[in-house]
Amino acid sequence: MSPIHKQVMTDDHGQPVSVVIPYHEWLEIERALESRPHGTAGNRLRAHAGVIHLSKDPVAYQRQLRDEWT
Repeated sequence: MSPIHKQVMTDDHGQPVSVVIPYHEWLEIERALESRPHGTAGNRLRAHAGVIHLSKDPVAYQRQLRDEWT
């Protein structure tokens, strides 16, 4: 992909808030993103999907751990 000619827009404090790029470059970016295969990372993560069952309330457990620190 060729370099992107971008213009960063800032607010009154000089913080970046948006980026302006030429439309034809935006179309190239969209085309490149659409050509990527979808779902490959999601398929790898699907094996780990599910529900966990906890023996303790998570907040109570966190409080117990924090009490041990003091």
